[in-house]
Amino acid sequence: MLLVEEFSRLDPGCSGRGRASEFAGLTRHYFDPADIRGLFGSLRAVACGQALVADRSHGRPHSHGLIRYAARKPACT
Repeated sequence: MLLVEEFSRLDPGCSGRGRASEFAGLTRHYFDPADIRGLFGSLRAVACGQALVADRSHGRPHSHGLIRYAARKPACT
């Protein structure tokens, strides 16, 4: 199994809109589902989704745009 969680293009830091997260200045690439599938094309996708997630764990409340992807090796034949 492969589990991936990365910043998505929904993240406010992607376009500098709204309250960018504390990682906006460090993030070099924001992903969309096609990017992730392309990186792991030889695997069979089990789930792929993206969401804007509220973060109230530190500082002022802000959001992170995340993409979550789960995949596995194809079944052996």
